[in-house]
Amino acid sequence: MTLYPDDGARYEELLSHADQAMYEAKKMGKNCYQFFTESIQSASLKKLSISNDLRKAQNNNEFVLYYQPIVNLHDGKITKAEALIRWIHPVKGAIGPTDFIPIAEESGLIHALGDWVFKQALHDLAAIRAAAGSDFQISINVSPYQFQDPDKLLNWINLIQTQAVKGANISFEITERLLLEPSSSVINTISQLRAAGMELSIDDFGTGYSALAYLKKFDIDYVKIDKSFIQNLAADSYDAALCESI
Repeated sequence: MTLYPDDGARYEELLSHADQAMYEAKKMGKNCYQFFTESIQSASLKKLSISNDLRKAQNNNEFVLYYQPIVNLHDGKITKAEALIRWIHPVKGAIGPTDFIPIAEESGLIHALGDWVFKQALHDLAAIRAAAGSDFQISINVSPYQFQDPDKLLNWINLIQTQAVKGANISFEITERLLLEPSSSVINTISQLRAAGMELSIDDFGTGYSALAYLKKFDIDYVKIDKSFIQNLAADSYDAALCESI
């Protein structure tokens, strides 16, 4: 909702502001409304700026991958790592994934971006395996939106074969919402990736539509329990019991 003349003097301006308020209301769910505010406009302009820059970022080599080690608590060894994408903007500096991944998903750029992450991780894996062993595994986050283009995901199988990498060297992380009501295409894509030897994990388990049935139905290899459950393990016996049961 917008109010004249506080939110604008021209009808084009009022309509634009009303549109911004409408999208904010949609985020809140059904039967909600939202008045236009300056903060909404500021966020909208920031989003537009990031979206425009995002389209040029890959060609300008502004993305980098960092690898977060995954430590085996039994022996303290590092035999796995999670690939984390970061955007180093030439003017704005480091932009966190929470600021640009949702925009990439909305704009459709997530397909090219996700493909770049996989190819770069595969390239880096050669050097990592040489130093850390041939069984080293890299975990890659896959957006639910990427499953809208299954051919691109399934091409990963061909890429692995050409790089002489085992499927087990790759683990792909998905979120729970992808499994809420999966289409036959999603199920087929997951099955083919699994058949190629890739492992599967659910990220941020416990924050969405958690159901232990997922673990059985989709043959999940790993569950990454959300940090809200583990950050107080030492002090909260309830969290400790819950995590142990999972």
